[in-house]
Amino acid sequence: MVLVAVLSSGLTARTVLSTSFLFLVGGALVSNGFLGLIHITPDSEILSVTTGLALFALLFTDGQHVSFTKLRANWRNPARALGLRMPLAFVFMALVTHYLVGLDWTTSFLVGAMPAPINDDEASNGKIALELAPGLVFGILLPLATAITLSGLCHLTHANPYLAAFSAGAVLAATAPEAKEAFEPLGEALAELAKFAALLVFGALLTPHLFADPSWGGYVAVVLAIVLIRPVSLLIFLIGTQFDRREKLTAALFGPKGFASVVYGLLVLQSGIPHAREAYTLIAVCIAFSIVAHSSTDVPIARMFDVEDLVGIPDDENDGNAPPATGMATVTNPRKHVIGGT
Repeated sequence: MVLVAVLSSGLTARTVLSTSFLFLVGGALVSNGFLGLIHITPDSEILSVTTGLALFALLFTDGQHVSFTKLRANWRNPARALGLRMPLAFVFMALVTHYLVGLDWTTSFLVGAMPAPINDDEASNGKIALELAPGLVFGILLPLATAITLSGLCHLTHANPYLAAFSAGAVLAATAPEAKEAFEPLGEALAELAKFAALLVFGALLTPHLFADPSWGGYVAVVLAIVLIRPVSLLIFLIGTQFDRREKLTAALFGPKGFASVVYGLLVLQSGIPHAREAYTLIAVCIAFSIVAHSSTDVPIARMFDVEDLVGIPDDENDGNAPPATGMATVTNPRKHVIGGT
């Protein structure tokens, strides 16, 4: 799959085809539902390990793009996203799941958290606090630690590794910009490889049997989540901001959605609650549809904005032979944030 991705990189950079889509389909092709070359179930440890490591690596590198100065000056939009957009998506999806799919309210609200997304499992407030606090502490106190050391410490102490990864990346960028610049190329490459490995494994679960499980109401809920609930909740949050109409529509289409939903779906499956498998199946189908829909429309949207030079999309003149643009590329690249963004 890596060989195919490398050989087709020029094509995927300027067409609706994406590397994420290739790995997802590749995983499906080698699964039990098609060629039967690998045998992975939702309970397989390799699935939780690869998705967890991928999310950790993505958050660590994403955290390095955080500017505390800009965050202090522009805190209102993130605050509105957390206080308005996330609860709206949470409630709307729970209502759709309960009335269309027929799941109980507890399970429906768990599914409703998927498009938000949320990175934590079902727990008491005390347990959540115990996980979050050391996760943040490790991220702040060990900004120069490698991701492997940080991940190990979090697992040994049961701290939240994802908060630790993101805060460590942010502090690393703020306190040691030289170290951040030296680590960034390797970190970005490792994070992308981890993401593609997780997509390959996740794709192996996408068998015909899985897609046959949801009812018609489930598929209606999936479509509504992708084309209505997440976009509308974000558009409501953007009311009163200085973005123009086209920017609002683009933001509503692409974000915020992230790889966290895969990890969250596995947490729901492993929770042992009633209807956990039905909830996971619904989440998995929604994630698969979202990957296909959003990773195949990012390039046309970027061309509509005429930002090929910003996102590293080759134009017709250099035919993909020129190196990708730098600077804004890591910030505005839609393919990175459709699947890997937070």
